[in-house]
Amino acid sequence: VLHRDAELAAYLFETSVSVISLNQNTGFSYANNVGIAHAKGQTIVVINPDVFPYDGASFGVLAGLAQQQTRRALIGGKLFYADGTVMHEGMYFIADPRLSALARAKVWTVEHLRKGFPDLGDNHTAAVPAVSGALMVLDRAEYDALGGFDEQFIYGHYEDADLCLRFAEKNWKVLYDASLTFWRYEGRGSIKRPEHAGAVHFNRWLFSRKWTTRLSRLN
Repeated sequence: VLHRDAELAAYLFETSVSVISLNQNTGFSYANNVGIAHAKGQTIVVINPDVFPYDGASFGVLAGLAQQQTRRALIGGKLFYADGTVMHEGMYFIADPRLSALARAKVWTVEHLRKGFPDLGDNHTAAVPAVSGALMVLDRAEYDALGGFDEQFIYGHYEDADLCLRFAEKNWKVLYDASLTFWRYEGRGSIKRPEHAGAVHFNRWLFSRKWTTRLSRLN
């Protein structure tokens, strides 16, 4: 089905579509690194299978960002739940007080700005601490310079925030663009298994260990 859809898309939009099949669930970081290594464009768009354009204008904004070839900026957009409430307008970091007390060290979690709130209908660009890997736009030069997503993160979670923090460490911009609007049917892109839940705890530990000093300063 996927191959057939790719053939139809290539014919309809008069473009080239490559499908890369891996022999198992290798996780967000590894799979995206493989895909981006095969991509030929200068502008990279990372987009989840459960993310869809809000309307026709969404593609126009995305094409505009690609044409600008924005350097030294990692850009995320506004994501909506199916009921029209906001799912993502950027991300921020908080230390979990209960887990931090149990671990006797700060354990950080990532939260979405304005998650669950009504849309304000705004149309602006703002600097944010991080953006979701569900929808990211960046230039290949910066991606390559940072070595892509960190493959120490298992399956998914926290690798997008990690990339954003590495971006900010270089004094490059992490931006939220409210005009880049997409639906996010969260969790519909894959089947959740017990090992995925375990991976989230490992990824949170790895992320906290790696970034606690910087996050303590930021917060």
